[in-house]
Amino acid sequence: MTDVISLRREFRKIPETGLHNNKTATLIGEILTSQGISWRKSAQTSGIIADIPGDRPEAIVFRADTDALDIPDLIDKPWKSIHQGKCHACGHDGHTAMLLAAAGDINSRRNELKKSVRLIFQPGEEGHGGAAIMTREGAVSQEKSSIIPEEIFGLHLWTYEKSGVVFLSQGPVFAATCGFEITIRGSSVHAAKRHEVSDPLEAACALVTILHQRIKEASTASKPLLFHAGTISGGFGHNVVAEKIIIRGTLRSSDNLAHDEIIKQTDTFISGFLERRDLAGEFRVFQKYGAVINDEKVTSRLHLASTLAGAQVNKCDFQMIGEDFSFYTDVIPGAFALIGAGFEGGKPHHSPTFDFDENVLHLGVEIWKNLAFSVV
Repeated sequence: MTDVISLRREFRKIPETGLHNNKTATLIGEILTSQGISWRKSAQTSGIIADIPGDRPEAIVFRADTDALDIPDLIDKPWKSIHQGKCHACGHDGHTAMLLAAAGDINSRRNELKKSVRLIFQPGEEGHGGAAIMTREGAVSQEKSSIIPEEIFGLHLWTYEKSGVVFLSQGPVFAATCGFEITIRGSSVHAAKRHEVSDPLEAACALVTILHQRIKEASTASKPLLFHAGTISGGFGHNVVAEKIIIRGTLRSSDNLAHDEIIKQTDTFISGFLERRDLAGEFRVFQKYGAVINDEKVTSRLHLASTLAGAQVNKCDFQMIGEDFSFYTDVIPGAFALIGAGFEGGKPHHSPTFDFDENVLHLGVEIWKNLAFSVV
């Protein structure tokens, strides 16, 4: 059996960001090969797909994300990052280690498998849409393989909750999200002559306030909405009216239809707002992810696998965070769970001193194994 904690520490030391986690992928490939598992590499990313054949070609799919974040690693431990300015600050090193450790055990007992098992090691979850690319390449469809993917599962370590508790619910669990950019253009003049033009910066400040209030008022407990402006940039001098201002932020909602509607409404409102102020500009969205919606039957299987692993299973409250796991569940039904991994004094996700309770990794391994061998 692969030591999941030692393995996690190896991945913590070599964090990589974006779609090309090459050192990470090399280590994953070496371990899979040593376990006797065949695998192939994504054509456009460093992602890896590995298949463990069972009695039937129909397969359940397990996904682990492999990428890190562009922030420094400031933990004072031997497994601190050796890559300057990069850190596994969201637990993806743990996700990768759990799935690899489980893979060896599953493959050693593959004669007991009713269905086949597909493993996806996916880069680019942190804002790069790695799941979208791997989905287009056939990660959850019958391409380049005799395997027929039927359902997919994801696990995420979660330090905001007590270690060892699994959080799982059917229905929407993560938000539909997108980034947005609003560009506002006007005329640049000396500040002393600002009364002669419409000021893009003044308009930007007013627009952010109005949009925030409009979307806040439209949000309800059952259909939550979120507007957040993260940056406002532009201008060249303290005594000059800026010619162009760019606002960047995020729009989020609990379901895909509501998300599409709020994008459309925001675009329409901005056009009218700028026209009334005699300003030009445009609104565009990027990094658009759908909501993660847990399928009822698949969620029940994940609940059972977690219980059999000895975990307490609690309701997962809807989170306004994005997860590109949704690209997989647009194709096949799936379920995604959070595994509590917090400890006293621990720091939050995306912090340079982020860490988690490593003992919980064993729980993740057992859940993966239970899913593989309990399916009929």
